[in-house]
Amino acid sequence: MPGKAPMAIRAFIESIPDAKLVGFADPNPTYTIYTNVDFRLDLQNKTSTKPPKYNLQVQVNRHSTISTLKNMKQKTGKTSTSVAKALVPTDGSWSAARVRAALLAGRMF
Repeated sequence: MPGKAPMAIRAFIESIPDAKLVGFADPNPTYTIYTNVDFRLDLQNKTSTKPPKYNLQVQVNRHSTISTLKNMKQKTGKTSTSVAKALVPTDGSWSAARVRAALLAGRMF
């Protein structure tokens, strides 16, 4: 049976409204797309690849209620801890479902 953290990450990604997973604006340099008490979906800088891609990351919020995630942040000492990532084309060709699937596939645990 999966632990609480992996189930919470999946649930967060699945809860992101479709409208939040399409029509991104250029990050300047980053911005939060969607959030809850435990996680946030951030749009980081675009990649330098040709063609560029949006760098989406699910990060653990500072005041997460999930002890595994709080402990992970404390052990690493990082101000932000990514638990899922996806590189999304900037041409708008991906649907919300495809972005969500990429985030689910890009989970760290």
